[in-house]
Amino acid sequence: RDIYKNNKKLAFVNGDSMKLSKIKELQTEKIDIVINVESGHCYPDFKRFVEEVEKILTPGGCFAYSDFRPTHEWEKVEE
Repeated sequence: RDIYKNNKKLAFVNGDSMKLSKIKELQTEKIDIVINVESGHCYPDFKRFVEEVEKILTPGGCFAYSDFRPTHEWEKVEE
């Protein structure tokens, strides 16, 4: 984070993944990309998380997601 602290085009934000649209910093800025790495399997409601990403992401924005989870769980994620 220190490397990028003076870059006004980049921000690291901590908050509740189930309430992204309620995070103050995400309400006032245009969000062009959301990156989520290896944490989605811990969320109580992954579908709700994706809905929250859709709320904050600008039209045409990018949602980059990677995770590890058992193969049999991907059907549920893809719904």
